[in-house]
Parts: sequence; C-alpha cells; structure tokens
Amino acid sequence: MEKQRINAKSRFIKRLLIFGFLILNVNSSIFSQYLTYSIIKDLRITPIENQDLYANTEIKFEVTVPYTMPSQMQISIPDLPQNVTFQTLRRTESYSEPGSTRIELWLSFSKEGTYKLPALNVKINDVKRTIKFSEVTISVNPMELSPRLVYVFEDGTTIYSDQIPPEKEIFSVELGQKINFTVNVQYAVQVLQMNWHIPENSIFSQTRAYEITEVKYREKSFSEKLIPVADFEWIILEEGTYKLPQMVIVATGYNGYKAEIGINDYFVKAKNAQLVQTEEKNKMFEEAFIFEKTEILHENKTISQEDCQKLADLRKSERNAIFSYFTNKKNRMEFEKQLGLPSDVKEFPCVVLYFSCFLVLLFVILLVFFIAKKSYFKGIFVAVILMCSVVLMIFSIAKINDIHAIATGGVLQSIPEESAEAKIQIVQGTFVQIVETTKEWYYIEFGSSGGWIKKENIILIK
Repeated sequence: MEKQRINAKSRFIKRLLIFGFLILNVNSSIFSQYLTYSIIKDLRITPIENQDLYANTEIKFEVTVPYTMPSQMQISIPDLPQNVTFQTLRRTESYSEPGSTRIELWLSFSKEGTYKLPALNVKINDVKRTIKFSEVTISVNPMELSPRLVYVFEDGTTIYSDQIPPEKEIFSVELGQKINFTVNVQYAVQVLQMNWHIPENSIFSQTRAYEITEVKYREKSFSEKLIPVADFEWIILEEGTYKLPQMVIVATGYNGYKAEIGINDYFVKAKNAQLVQTEEKNKMFEEAFIFEKTEILHENKTISQEDCQKLADLRKSERNAIFSYFTNKKNRMEFEKQLGLPSDVKEFPCVVLYFSCFLVLLFVILLVFFIAKKSYFKGIFVAVILMCSVVLMIFSIAKINDIHAIATGGVLQSIPEESAEAKIQIVQGTFVQIVETTKEWYYIEFGSSGGWIKKENIILIK
C-alpha cells in the first residue's frame, strides 16, 4: 500500500514538471513575439532599392516595424535639416510580414551630399520610441547638369569649361615642343557637332577622332565619365603667351537640351629654347593652315525678324492652300534652304479636313438612301467607308488644332522663370510646336527638345 502511494506521488510530480515545462514554452513563445527595445534599436529607415538618389527628386524611404499593427502606432516627423523637405508619409500593414507595420516616407533633398537625418519619433501603445535613419548620399540630379568640355593634357593637367581660369598661365612650354591633349565632354548623352579655331603662330592638327557610341545606354543611366571626342597636337612657333585652342561642341545633355559649349580663356606661355630657321618656320606656317573640321549641321546665317515673319506667312499659306498646296510648299522649302534651315517638316494641309468632311456627309446620305431601299449589302459597304472617313476627319481636326510657330531666337529655359539656371539659345527661324501657355511664356517642342520661352520670341502660324 505504501509502495502504491509512492508511485502515485511520483507520477503526480512528473505530470507537474511536464505541465510547467509546457507553460514555460508557451510564455517564451508569447514573449518572443513582443516588440522589445533592442528590436526597435536595430531598425533602420533606408531608401528603397532600384531608385536614383538625386537632388530635387522625391526619394522613398521605408522600414518594417514587427509585432505592431498600424492602429497601435503614432508617427511624428522630426525637424529636418535645411536642405531636406518632407513630402508625405504612409503606414500600412505589411503583406510580407503579417502583424507588422510598414512605414513609407517620401523626402526630397535640394542639394547633393551625405546626410545623417534625425531619428523618426514614434509612439507604440503610448510608449515613445525612435527609429533611426541610415546615412544617405544624394547625388547631383543629371537633369540639372549641362554638358561641359574637358581638356586633358599629356602630363595630366585637366581644365573644365565651367571653371574660372587662373590669372596666370596654366603651364609653360618650349618653342617647337608638341602639346598633346584630348578634348572630352562630360554630362552629355550625344555629341552632334565640333569645330575649332586655328591658333596663331602655331601648328595645330587633329590626330585622332573617337567614335562616340552607347548613346542609348547613357540616356538611361547617368554617368560622370569623360567621353573622349578627339586628340590634338599643338606646336607653338613664336615666343609669347597664347590662348588655348578654342573648341566649340554641340552636345545633348541628360535634360534633352542641345547646348553649345566652349572653353574659357586659358593661357600657355611659350619660351624660346633655340632659333628656328626662317625657311622651316615659313614651311610650318603653311602647314598650319591645313586642318580638318567636323561636319557642321547647317550654315550659320543671320536670320532677321522679317525673315521669321515671312517664314511664318509661307507656312500659313501652305497649310491653308486648297489648290496651290504643292506650289506653296515648294516656295517655303526654297526659302528655308536660303536661310540654312531644315526644310523637311511640312504643314498638314487643311484641304484634307475639308475633303474628309465632304466624304462623311456624302456617305451619310448614301447610307440613309441604301437603308431606305433595303440594300443592306451596299449599306454595309458604305458604312465601312463612312467609318474610315470619320477617322480621317478626327485625325485631321487633331492635326490642325496643333499650334505651330516660328521662333525668332531667345532663350529656352527649363521653367517659366527668368531666374532659371538651365538656359539654351534657340536658333532663329526654328519651327516649333506650342504645347502649353501661360501669361508671358510658351512651352515649345522641336525635335526631341523642349522648354519654356518668352512669348515675345514666338511668331504664331495662324
């Protein structure tokens, strides 16, 4: 009997231990699902992947807070640095981690640089916490960069077109010494044109022209790499101080604008190391005038306000002509060729709209007639032609409603403000399309470029 009591007591103790062990496991599981201070401390708000961290763009940050529902959380934005602007915030339940909250923030940075942002203030179940931001590096926005010219010399000396030149010479050379350098462009998608001026009292020649490729790649991916355009050799023949050879390059930037860029006035000093024979010197002077030049897009001719007005009138006559369309088109093209302007863009003739309206009216009458005569097969045929005529009429109306104009020159800007940084000179006589208008500005497009221009620099084709 005593032995049975001992066995029963032993079984009771074993069951008690097993029950306690299960309780302990359940509690540890519950506690492991609780948001602790150490978990909060390890969280970081980071920019999402696969986005460009550029200045003056909205950048998305996010963080997932585990074991917390959105209704349990309150968020307040801290005081941000001067160059950082808060845009918007959103908190939602995380689909990838049920029972957690995903916080999404959008910030913009007005300048490039590395930023250490103050921690985000949150209140979870009335308990105050902070979530830190990861350090973020913001790059300059390529849309705000204009292409620039870069000279790289054989000794490593590098000068940039947008830098202020020093007051003294950048280096000295001996007479007859070869100065080799490479002309590059930076922040450019494509180089369209290059020419240069022959320096006086020197031999100057192009030794290599580079094939500029990967245009489509650069359009999609910003790069700060230098794009070599050509190598040159320069030999100075007389003592003195000489200005660096002046290059003029037309290039397309990441913002889509075409820009003409040239180098500032940098100087080189030439010293006399030995006498140069008169015959050799004369011969070298003759060779100095043998040079190559890349093809120019079109001749630079002076186009007056009257020329622009005449061109607008010719295009108006071409568009509105009924029986003399081809004659007016020929006159306009000849005048554009005289001005050195492209003449391949023709006006959409209004006569196409008149003809399509006539067809619509005619086939509506025919359709009613065949339906009344119960000639359904003919009616279907006429209905098909009627639909095609309606499509042609709608297309013609859309084309004629496009507002075109002739630019008389002026400055093309990225925003309708005279203080805008991105400024590009537009060629007189350029045929443009008006896309948007304000009180004093037009937004125009021509080719693959576009921008804002003062109304006073535009002649509408009415």
